[in-house]
Amino acid sequence: MCVSLPGRVLSVHDHMALVETAGIQRWSNALMYPEIEPGDSVLVHAGLVVSVLTLDEARDVEAAFAELVSLRN
Repeated sequence: MCVSLPGRVLSVHDHMALVETAGIQRWSNALMYPEIEPGDSVLVHAGLVVSVLTLDEARDVEAAFAELVSLRN
């Protein structure tokens, strides 16, 4: 199972997307999602965009992670 925080696409060039997750920017292969655009929310695993999320889905995932962190403290 892969666990990933949603990231925001900052820019797209060819089949690569610059994605910012938790303040860290990395280039990710977006070959499977040629329709992504800056501002989209995505999940990245091992340098590959594995899913494009709606804004509501991204917020739900972020809320779930925040709840897990609060349970740990």
